[in-house]
Amino acid sequence: MDENKNPESRYDVDEEEGATTVLRAMDAEADAEEEGATTVLRADDRVVADDDNAEGATTVLTGPDPAMMGAAPAPGVPQFEDKTQMIPPMGQMPNGPMGAPMGQMPNGPMGAPMGQMPNGPMGTPMGQMPNGPMGAPMGQMPNGSMGAPMGQMPNGPMGAPMGQMPNGPMGAPMGMMPNNGQMPPMNGGKPPKAPKPPKAPKEKKAKAPKQPKVNKDGTPKKKKTGLIVTICVIAVLALGAGAYFLFFTPEKRYERKMDTAENAMTDSSYEEAVTAYEAALGIFSDRVPAMNGLLAAQIGSGESDAARENFAEFRTTITGFDADKVTENLEDIVAFYEYADDLYSDTDSLIDAYKEGYDLTNDSGLKKNLVAAYVDRADAMDNSDYENKIAAYGDALDLDSTNESALSGRKECAYAVLDDMMNTQQYDQAESFINTYADSMSDVDFSSYTEKIESERALMTARHDLMEQVISLMSASDYAGMMDVDGSENASTVVANMDGTSYIYATDGYDSSYTGKGAGVYTYSSLLSSGYYFYYGDYENGVRSGQGSLFVKMDGYNQAYLVYEGAWSNDKPNGAGTETSVNEDAGDELVTVTRSGNLVDGLFDGDVTVSLVSNDEEHAGTYTGTFTASNGDAPDIRENYPDLDFSDVSDGATVYVILECEGSPMYWHFSKGSAAKLGIYTFDY
Repeated sequence: MDENKNPESRYDVDEEEGATTVLRAMDAEADAEEEGATTVLRADDRVVADDDNAEGATTVLTGPDPAMMGAAPAPGVPQFEDKTQMIPPMGQMPNGPMGAPMGQMPNGPMGAPMGQMPNGPMGTPMGQMPNGPMGAPMGQMPNGSMGAPMGQMPNGPMGAPMGQMPNGPMGAPMGMMPNNGQMPPMNGGKPPKAPKPPKAPKEKKAKAPKQPKVNKDGTPKKKKTGLIVTICVIAVLALGAGAYFLFFTPEKRYERKMDTAENAMTDSSYEEAVTAYEAALGIFSDRVPAMNGLLAAQIGSGESDAARENFAEFRTTITGFDADKVTENLEDIVAFYEYADDLYSDTDSLIDAYKEGYDLTNDSGLKKNLVAAYVDRADAMDNSDYENKIAAYGDALDLDSTNESALSGRKECAYAVLDDMMNTQQYDQAESFINTYADSMSDVDFSSYTEKIESERALMTARHDLMEQVISLMSASDYAGMMDVDGSENASTVVANMDGTSYIYATDGYDSSYTGKGAGVYTYSSLLSSGYYFYYGDYENGVRSGQGSLFVKMDGYNQAYLVYEGAWSNDKPNGAGTETSVNEDAGDELVTVTRSGNLVDGLFDGDVTVSLVSNDEEHAGTYTGTFTASNGDAPDIRENYPDLDFSDVSDGATVYVILECEGSPMYWHFSKGSAAKLGIYTFDY
């Protein structure tokens, strides 16, 4: 006997190179109990196969069939206890021991096919056994006559285990009895022909089993083939279960929701997309692509308010990301903050969002958006709030020092503020402005304003001194004293620096709505001359109205000065008034001429009285006369004085008044050109 064989053992197959090892009979039961394992062992050591394709696998142990060999098993040949039923495919049943397919069993000892057992000795079909001798159903057998449970039958009457019947009288196992030709079928049919005896299998030389592997101490290694098979089966089942559950993992569900949302966006089905994106965020609330998709879908569907609410909520989530997560989602985070332009119209909200996004990502695109928002904010501010306006431009330039919009906007603001301060004579404020921003605004020409402030301060001094003199002299009707004022350096400086045709001054401060006493200097241009004159009197809402006087120094025709005193309205002589001119002729004679009457916008209209006072010894006296004017015009009166000599009157001139001295043959006459108007000087043009 081979020393590796044991009558109490059976064959198993080694995992390595098909080696055959010997397992003790007690191991067989342990192996068979492994759940889900199928093991096929052949005693001839040719094939070992594991099948995990069927759920709840069946273990089949096969060995040489004693019936096929025509003899009882030899002593020492391994016996196999089949704890399961061999269930081959129904359509492919192998031949049974009687030479017929297993699925088509030959007639049994009762004359009926083995698969269709006739009624047994108890009057019931063989497949439905009545209660056994102990009163229990055959399928649930109590302990048998041998004291062993019926499900675990002891050795039968032939000395073999009940589950492994010895060969019957025909040399075949009792459990597979052929038709012996003596027992007719129970159904009365013809007895079947005797089957041909099976051919004896060819004898094959048994291969010498491989020597079992041993441990370091020389003891044989035990193989746990059944356990390995079980593990393999479990692994396969786990893979299948894993594939099933993988389909329903949060990640896979998220991906399917995103696919649905993106397809809906492609079809412009925004409401469907909103639902799908919200479902995706319900699975993973921190996924930025889903946030962006939801915002785009809500904007597309016109749900701007809802989008703004979500945008604010998502910002809280995103700002809570750590640095690694921001880096992983950088592109999507940048795209998220760019939605601010679609959600907000006010620059403050845009700046807040873009600044947060830029601080988080340091993205150049968000930086550019932030710079533009700062510029827009500054552009919208009024120059009166110049500090905040310049600061907003500064915020933009801190991010982009070469930004042309910010540079030009800040420069324009600085010039506008300085010009306004200069125009309102706020020179101290202008100087403070320059000192504050000179270093940070190198592109602004502050030096020109510094020079202008110096000249304006000099001008202010000149204006103040000049106009205070005018008020003092003219309020006292000291017109002779005004001769020193008119033509002075201060007067020339003030006139040269006038903004427009006048400069008005009031001791208590003047503005465009000023009402009260004041003094002014005005330029004029007449047909024969041009220059400036002074006014002192009443103002109403910045316009000459009420009573006032005019003073002008005359250089031509030996006139020293001219004064008008009377009514004013609408910034012109209107109403009753008197014009007085003081002349100095070549002989140093002082001649004073007055014209009194009604005036309309500076022109005589109606009866006018004229008086001339001469201090010349030869022509001394007072000469008077009258004329009637209509809007500055008067008729020629020479025909009323045929005895007078008018040979000195130029051609085309009109003699409009004759002045006579009582008790003297001498007279004076005044004439004017055809284009001239009779009115207050500087208004008779």
